[in-house]
Amino acid sequence: MQDSALHEFNKDLMKRLQQQQIEAQIARAQAASALKERDQAVREAAERVEALRTVNAALIGSLRPFGLDRKKFVALIRASAQAIPNEGPQAARHALLHAETTRLLAEIGKGRGARA
Repeated sequence: MQDSALHEFNKDLMKRLQQQQIEAQIARAQAASALKERDQAVREAAERVEALRTVNAALIGSLRPFGLDRKKFVALIRASAQAIPNEGPQAARHALLHAETTRLLAEIGKGRGARA
């Protein structure tokens, strides 16, 4: 009788241990996934910052005494875009650069319409 009870106890203990090992593996996988997502978010934020820096540099480089030289601005943006790789993590900068350039030119365009 005692052997049977001890056997059941050991069997139950082994089941619990196996369940805890499975739960630990799941927790490790979830932690690794969270780290991967965080790293991806950090890379995306870095690309956004670089795109904004590029647009700011082009804006500053194309200012003239009475406003913005749009042709020079667009030329500077195009030159910067050509230097960005088409593949890899930096490729996302193309879309960000385009969106920010479009937004900026639209805002500048609004200012022009108000004067006319």
